[in-house]
Amino acid sequence: MSRGFGTTYGAGTADYIQAGFRSSGSDKRSYFVWMYRNGNGGGGTGNIFSKSAIGGSSSSELFYYSSADACLKYDRCNASGVTTSRTLCNLSGTSGLSGTWMSILLTHDQSSGALTSPVVWYNAVPNSTSQNIAGFVATSNNTDPYVLGNGRTTVQVWDGFLAHFTVWDDILFGRREAQALTAGVHPMLVAPPNCVCYLPLDGIHSPELDFTFRNPPGIVSGTKFGVSQPPSAPMYIAPQDRPRQIAVMQAAAAAAAARQLAVTVT
Repeated sequence: MSRGFGTTYGAGTADYIQAGFRSSGSDKRSYFVWMYRNGNGGGGTGNIFSKSAIGGSSSSELFYYSSADACLKYDRCNASGVTTSRTLCNLSGTSGLSGTWMSILLTHDQSSGALTSPVVWYNAVPNSTSQNIAGFVATSNNTDPYVLGNGRTTVQVWDGFLAHFTVWDDILFGRREAQALTAGVHPMLVAPPNCVCYLPLDGIHSPELDFTFRNPPGIVSGTKFGVSQPPSAPMYIAPQDRPRQIAVMQAAAAAAAARQLAVTVT
């Protein structure tokens, strides 16, 4: 299931969902979403998500499609916490991916205190990125909610569908995790203890329920039930499918544990 945003698949230009999740962020955070892009979106910069309340003064994070650069972009606000932001990555190769479902796994590790590039996988393919970080000191965070499908001024509506928005306070940067999610493994089966926000964006619930049950429901403005659905598993996994799903995730968990051990030993 999914939600449609914008005038073609949603209710209009003011469509958005404001999540109840407001954590200021951790030094290690990962995001996953299924996205279907129909066009450029409002102002040529359709937002997948931003971290700023509707009507807020600035966004500490932005993930959007830029028609000017013909690619998906991820921006972070400077340490000043005002409006100065820099693009931490331009996702090359994403300009032509419209009219089809696409999985995005984005992780950002700032635990070292140094400015680093996010690690991004789309459709389980590692992405090569370019940056514009001149004058950037370090990232800042805020306690605003995440807004999905639009920006704080509601003029950057996403044109298409979104589904399965998930946030982890952990780093998920392995091929196995990306492959598992893209193959249809449900996001809440991936690193469950570190999953801090999960909105199915199923187009059914209003307000939008957060199935981690850690946060209030999300506020829904406009949007429509998605007429197109991502190739992802439903919340309920049929008994006959559980062995395969569990085996995939056990392998992913073992690989993640091995990487963490290697980092610790080093």
